[in-house]
Amino acid sequence: MLICIIIGKTAAQQFSISGMALDKQSGEPLQFATIRVLKLNKGTTTNAFGDYTIKLGRGNYTLVASFMGYVSDTMQVAITEKKSNVIFRLQQADVHLPPVTVFPGENPAVPIIRQAIKRKKQRAELLKTFEYTAYTKVRVKTTEKLLKTDGNEITLLYSGPDTSAMKLGAIFENQSQGFRKGKLSKEIIVARKQTANLPSYVNTITGGRIMQDFNSETVQFLNRSLTGPLAENGLEYYYYRILDSLAIDSRPVYKLLITPDDSLDPGFTGDLYIAADNFDLLKVVLSINKAADKMGITDSVHIFQQYAAYGDEELMMPVDYRMDVKVNFMNIIKVGFDVNTVLSEYQINQPISDGFFDMAAITVRTDADKKDSLYWGNMQVIPSTTEELIAYKELDSAENTPKTFWQRNSWISDTWNIGKHHDISAPLGMYNFNRVEGHTLGFSVFANDLLEKRLKYNTGWSYGFSDRKWKGELEGEYKFGEYRTAYVQAKVFKKTPFVMDDANYFGNWINGLLTLCSKSESNHYYYSNGFSFKVGSEVLPVLSLSAGFNNHTDKSAVKNTDFSFIRKNDKYKTNERINDLHLNEISFGFQFDFRDYMEDGLQRRRMGSGKGYILISGEYLISDKTIGSEKDFNISRLKINGRIPGFKETSLSYVLEGVYANKGLPWQKMIPMQGGGDGFITDQSFRTFWVNEFFGDRTAELHLNYNFSDTWLRATDISFLKQAGLGLTTFFSAALLSTSNATKQFSSRYSKELLHPLYEAGFGLSYPKFPMSIEFAWRLNYREGNRFKIGVNAVMR
Repeated sequence: MLICIIIGKTAAQQFSISGMALDKQSGEPLQFATIRVLKLNKGTTTNAFGDYTIKLGRGNYTLVASFMGYVSDTMQVAITEKKSNVIFRLQQADVHLPPVTVFPGENPAVPIIRQAIKRKKQRAELLKTFEYTAYTKVRVKTTEKLLKTDGNEITLLYSGPDTSAMKLGAIFENQSQGFRKGKLSKEIIVARKQTANLPSYVNTITGGRIMQDFNSETVQFLNRSLTGPLAENGLEYYYYRILDSLAIDSRPVYKLLITPDDSLDPGFTGDLYIAADNFDLLKVVLSINKAADKMGITDSVHIFQQYAAYGDEELMMPVDYRMDVKVNFMNIIKVGFDVNTVLSEYQINQPISDGFFDMAAITVRTDADKKDSLYWGNMQVIPSTTEELIAYKELDSAENTPKTFWQRNSWISDTWNIGKHHDISAPLGMYNFNRVEGHTLGFSVFANDLLEKRLKYNTGWSYGFSDRKWKGELEGEYKFGEYRTAYVQAKVFKKTPFVMDDANYFGNWINGLLTLCSKSESNHYYYSNGFSFKVGSEVLPVLSLSAGFNNHTDKSAVKNTDFSFIRKNDKYKTNERINDLHLNEISFGFQFDFRDYMEDGLQRRRMGSGKGYILISGEYLISDKTIGSEKDFNISRLKINGRIPGFKETSLSYVLEGVYANKGLPWQKMIPMQGGGDGFITDQSFRTFWVNEFFGDRTAELHLNYNFSDTWLRATDISFLKQAGLGLTTFFSAALLSTSNATKQFSSRYSKELLHPLYEAGFGLSYPKFPMSIEFAWRLNYREGNRFKIGVNAVMR
């Protein structure tokens, strides 16, 4: 038995084979040469110094080193122990090009690209499915320190104006398995590790997710849909030129320059390497031009990718992918990213059922974070440099060293971190103002990610110096299930909410500041105290259900102060009385969410992507005297919202929402049409409405926003307009509103009804570096009152 165990362990043991790939004549190292193990579909690449490492079990192997412009070097190795200094010496290859038909006056590169596009189509027809293993390493370089302030946040600590040198600030590595079938894809992360200053959830950038297919019609970069180097319209969009003739082994290769015909059009510049015999794409060394970076935050983006033949059809598949990005935000913060991925162990055109590709587009195995150093020693494909080993040691040590209070916090934050899981109110979060409570001081404590990131709670108290009342709140949530997809929430409160609290989409702090600076306040307030309880769960990957109970007593409040920074002699308007009531309410809710998600080991996180999506949600709320309520009523809500991709990076977002109430609503429960006529706008507001100008108990609204980005300017073909980089958004909204007789009699407060649809439309202009757009809106009918408005929409376009 002992002998069998020893033999079994020895057979499974992985040995490290390391060395270099060199130019045979000069002895110079060959950067990013491919090292493959014949008959195993396994391989790696050399690093920037020509070094490589590959892990193999005991046995005899044939290793092949290849590099563009050289004859491959083959070596037989018998593996019984660790081997180092295994050197490949590659001889430069002679070039013998086959003839290419060139028409008189035609650029010689054009027929090559024409044939490469034809070959690309053939490849797409032959490639039905493929599987692979990827090892990915991402290095982050900064002029500032990266600090993980808690389980969910990463902070850049500014270290001064000297941005001359960036240091290695973080590293993460992972091993993944990828599966593709047409447009279907799935990634499984089997192992991952990162420096201690990064939370594990950021370590989901796998080789399959970032790897670009340069054989496709379009390639996504920096939220741009760029024309692919071998796109069907590539010959109209790009300029190509033959730069050189090379060979790999005895296979001749064309090296071609690629750059957009118009430098103001976004696209790729650099080199393509295309086989001269069958016109396969073998290698790309590319950058994206300045026009492709519409936000203007990158100094450079460089991409390097090589291909090798796999499968019976000898299809060219990516074997490595390298990307180097240098970010420069207004010369204040500089950050660099370099991504290195090695892909191997391809299985081409093996059967994969459609059912395998479920909504979990990315899954992190539960033991992925538990792999030990022995596992990584056997698996790691790209060897760690001395700089990386030092960085792991220093960053892990620094992260475990206690941080000072001011290393974790800032004066401009509304909360301060006081521990791994706890935050408290910062000065900006302690103050509030309204005409009922007056100047208000409060203090809150927040706890997150307790009990294996299942429990969170917050509690806080405040005192209004004008109404002389204490308010407070205690709220908690606990999540259940492997991916925390079920929850229970509880809350006890004594507070001063808005009438029609649905309209509070700016938050108390902003509303208070606006009130002090404008001597104008659209909201009305009341006192409410009670408790609530809610449970919910994801019952299907696309369906979540919830149920809740609310008990609260609502009482009217009065205006208690006229203080402001301006117009001090003016008076605030009266704070209107509500319907004083004790209410018990039961609610039921649902949501259909058809987006793919990521299972990151702890949670399911819905993924935003270039694909469109749709969300359907609804709620039914009932208040009835049989459950102790002083007023009978019910409210039904249905909301459909989503996004539809358009051409290039344009898209249409939409919201359709309806609310229907019966038996008469109290004023504080009325349904407002969100207005933005005070100058602050959201995509789901009516730009020409004042806040709370229109409300009722039966409403329907439609919002359509089409984001053209800067494609509208690029379509003009006028140079100075292309350079302007202005984004354009157009929008259209429609509303129907009525108030039932029961609500009119009970509440005695209701707005003008919109029994025929009200329409408004307009457009917004944005500049990529600023997270807002200036919007211009016109009311198309019901033209009394606010017909034209200009406002600010604080949304990054």
